[in-house]
Amino acid sequence: MTNLLPQDYQKKIAKEYKYRKEVVALLGLAVTIFVSASFLVPSFVLSKVKLGEMTTRVEQVRKVNEGVAKKHSSSTILKDAEEKIRLLADTKGQESIDKLVGIITDEKSDTIKIKSISYAHAQGAPSTISVVGLAKDRESLTQFLKKMQSQSLFASVDLPVSNFAKGKDITFSMSISGTF
Repeated sequence: MTNLLPQDYQKKIAKEYKYRKEVVALLGLAVTIFVSASFLVPSFVLSKVKLGEMTTRVEQVRKVNEGVAKKHSSSTILKDAEEKIRLLADTKGQESIDKLVGIITDEKSDTIKIKSISYAHAQGAPSTISVVGLAKDRESLTQFLKKMQSQSLFASVDLPVSNFAKGKDITFSMSISGTF
């Protein structure tokens, strides 16, 4: 193909074509960098959030460590030990729990099965013992109730009437209160 353009125009057009190719390449590179950077933004934001969370957790751990250090100081340990000793010393004239449990288990007959015994003690209020068990029949449950009521250590023995609803294999819950 023959070219009708003069040589200097051909050089000018070739130079302009070269510049256009370079501009398009630079524009493509800029778009690639921008798209790549936009993909990094979520990771950057997420890392900033994680950094903030970690900072708050470090502060919380520091506060907990300071509290533990204060709690384990020698004066605190001595005060805790003194209070425990005082609580143990307050039991003068009171019956021991194992003696009370022994009374309950000794007074039951073979037809009564005790599933659990729980004890609750509050300062200034009467103590309570809850006995949960299984009675073979109403008669054995009534006898067990009378034996518990006859004990001088127990101020009151409560057995709800609803426990007598069944005739056999009666699940019962007895509440015993007193100053023990």
